[in-house]
Order: sequence, then structure tokens, then C-alpha cells
Amino acid sequence: MLTTYADDDLADGRAALLSGWSSGSEPGLVITRASGALVWDAKGNEYIDCTSMAWSNNIGASVPEVVEAAFAQARDKMLPGSGLLGHVNAATRTPVASILLVAAAGIGINLLSAGVAANVVSICSVAYYFIYVLTVGGAIYAHRKAKMPAHRPGDFSLGRWFAPVAFAAFAYAAAVIVIALAPHEGHTAALYLSGAEVAGVLWYLLHLRPRIANQTAGVLRKEVVDLEKSTEDALS
Repeated sequence: MLTTYADDDLADGRAALLSGWSSGSEPGLVITRASGALVWDAKGNEYIDCTSMAWSNNIGASVPEVVEAAFAQARDKMLPGSGLLGHVNAATRTPVASILLVAAAGIGINLLSAGVAANVVSICSVAYYFIYVLTVGGAIYAHRKAKMPAHRPGDFSLGRWFAPVAFAAFAYAAAVIVIALAPHEGHTAALYLSGAEVAGVLWYLLHLRPRIANQTAGVLRKEVVDLEKSTEDALS
């Protein structure tokens, strides 16, 4: 059963939040720096950003792992504009375009209307499990088709326990997704997530699949395979 609140309760809650652009008043706190879920004001005081909720917890501010993920996908020619996003600036030795893309996405989410932003944020946690399902599902498929790459000496391997562990992980992640999206409150998040996945499938079928097959995209690009082979030859 959903809890309902009176207008006075909601007004008191809004008044307790930090003032600023969201309320149209003069900001009582000026944030000058942010990292992850932490922010700092002009006086150097540190705060935990609890107002951004899931967005702060899942993405945060200035998180290098997010930029690394965007750059890695672009480096492997998996994203639109990979040539630009995967370019490393010679002077700064950083992927400037990937950094700007992540910054623009974060700013865009925060500038969206409250309803749209909440819907976008609501898929973050479920998306993690959905990606995990896709990853484990792909590994199970490769295992059953005997297409799983052989592990290198020193790599960890589950051996004969791979199948039961992978199926258990797949079932657990799938159950989390169903539990999160099945209730009525999760239907909007389900629509947003479905739309994102449909776009991803179309991108794969229409663009990535033929390029992965001819080794011009993906982690097994011809240039990477040739580089690994030349390195092995040099070491042997």
C-alpha cells in the first residue's frame, strides 16, 4: 500500500531541502567542487550529496570509471563517434571528448524536469542487473557452444563449476529485475529500460554486428590481434 502525504507535509519537506535553482530562490549553499557523492562549498566544507539520490550513488560527479568506460567503448569502435570519443589529446594525454560527453550527460540529467529526471534515474540500479544478465547470458551461450576462449596461464577459472555458478548468477539477477519492475510503480522504469535496450539492439544489428564479424570493431579487432601476435612472437 502506498503512503500518501498531505500538502502541508510535502511543503515542509521541500522547505527542508537545500534552496537554489530547483526552488527559484537564492542559493544558500554554493557548491564549488564535486567528486563521487561528495561536494564542497566555497569555504571548503565537505558534504555528502543526498539530494541527487540514485544518480549520485550510481554515477556521482567526476567519477573516472565512467569516463574510462566511455573511452574503452569508443576505443573498441563500439559507439557512435568513436573516432572522436576514442581520441587521446597529445598535450593532456586524456580523452577530452569522452570527458566532455560524460560531463554533458550529467549536466543534462540534472537540468531535466523533475519527472523526466526521476524516470531516467529510476532505471540506473535495474540497468546494472540487466547488463549483468546480458554478460552472464553471453558467457553461458559461449560455454554451451564451446566458443569460450581458453583462459591464459595464471587466469582464474571456475572449471567444471562454471555452469552451475553462471546459471545461479543469471537467475539471481533476473529475479532482481522482475521484483523491481513487476509492481505498478516500476512500469515507467521498465518502459525507459526497454526503450534503451531496443535502441541498443538496433545499434548492434544494423551497425556493430557486421563490423565485429570483419574485425573492424570490438576487442578482437584485427589491429589488436596483430599487435598481440607480434608481441608474443617478440617474447618467444
